[in-house]
Amino acid sequence: MDKVSYGGRDSGDGDANDVLGNSPSLRAVAEQVKRKDPERSKVLTRFFRDMNNGLREIRRVLKEGRFCIIIIGNRTMRGVRIPIIQITKELAEVGWEIEKGNKKFECLDIKERHIYQKRLPYVGAPQGRTGEWEPCDLIMNEAIIVLKSI
Repeated sequence: MDKVSYGGRDSGDGDANDVLGNSPSLRAVAEQVKRKDPERSKVLTRFFRDMNNGLREIRRVLKEGRFCIIIIGNRTMRGVRIPIIQITKELAEVGWEIEKGNKKFECLDIKERHIYQKRLPYVGAPQGRTGEWEPCDLIMNEAIIVLKSI
C-alpha cells in the first residue's frame, strides 16, 4: 500500500524536486525536514509531487468555472510542522500548462475546524521510534479548501 500511496516510492511520475519551485512554503519546510532527516525529506517532496499531479489531473478534467473541494489537515514530520493546507493552496494557484493553456485554481475560501472525535491518538512515536509514545501534534484540525477552476 505504501508504494502506491501519495509519497510512496513507486507512486508517481516526474522529479519530486520539481514541485519545490511551485510553493515557497514547501521549499522552506522541506529544507527544515532535510536538516533533521534527509530520507523523510524525500518522502515529503514525493508526497507533494503526487499531490501536485493529482491537482493537475483534477484541473484538466474540470470545466472552467467549476468547483473542487478538498478536505485536508496539517501534520508534523520529524518535529517540523508541515503546512499542508497552505502548500495545497499554493500549488493549486500556480497552475499547470495543460492543452496549450495555463490552467489553475482560484482559492475562494478555507474553513478550518477542530476534530473533536478522532480515531488517531493525540500521541505518537517521536521520530518514528516504536515503543516510545509522547504527546505530539498529529492531525487535530482539518480544513475545507474551496477551489474554483479558472
